[in-house]
Amino acid sequence: GIRALVGGDNRFPQVGFLRYYDRSNQVILAVQTAISLIAVAVGLHLFAPNLLVGYNVLGFVLAGAEVFVAFSFISGLLTRVGALVLLGLFLCAFFLYPAWAVLEQSVYVGIALYLLILGRGLVKPGPHQEPLSALARYWRIAPVCLRVGAGLSILVLAFTEKLLDPKLALAFLTTHLNFNVTQLLGLTWFTNERFTLAAGAVELTIGLALISGILPKIVIFGMFVPFNLTLPFLPASELLGHLPIFAVMY
Repeated sequence: GIRALVGGDNRFPQVGFLRYYDRSNQVILAVQTAISLIAVAVGLHLFAPNLLVGYNVLGFVLAGAEVFVAFSFISGLLTRVGALVLLGLFLCAFFLYPAWAVLEQSVYVGIALYLLILGRGLVKPGPHQEPLSALARYWRIAPVCLRVGAGLSILVLAFTEKLLDPKLALAFLTTHLNFNVTQLLGLTWFTNERFTLAAGAVELTIGLALISGILPKIVIFGMFVPFNLTLPFLPASELLGHLPIFAVMY
């Protein structure tokens, strides 16, 4: 049953203290994703601030769908239905925005598939089973979907924001002088151009490693350094946008 899926037997081998947290991982993933969805829905955006839908009927419908997904994720009610809606929103985005901009948000696909299979967890809905709960039999592929979705997002972002179009990152660095933390460490030779290429290379490596499944725990521990090191230099909106990635890392 659900107990077995979230750590009640040895199918998810963990070491020591990590086993204690197995029962809450789906909840943290769902709630942090919901917070990001609500933040973008309020501004009538789809998944990210650069995907604006605008003040029109379509915009309010899409924002309402994001709020529904967020509510289902936070409450645990109809979580799998909410995950299906999230997948539908991702597919709709291809008709509204450039494909590369949509693929940057592939982490939401991984999260949706993960919760579609495993559900929200820690919920007792009563005598009636949650719709689509039979999908729990495919629990083995849920972590793979989550890992590949996050890896694809990071990989695409490495190209679109840094390696193929460094002008965007360089413009950001000119307005956020302390973001190039190597300068604060006294490495004056590490220019913004080099910092941008290095950041892109690191993101590309992380993305490929997550997709391939090579030592995922080691890769994620390595992700904590760059993702957390830059947080003090980013506006709060950037933290809200990174919450799904942090949840996937957990």
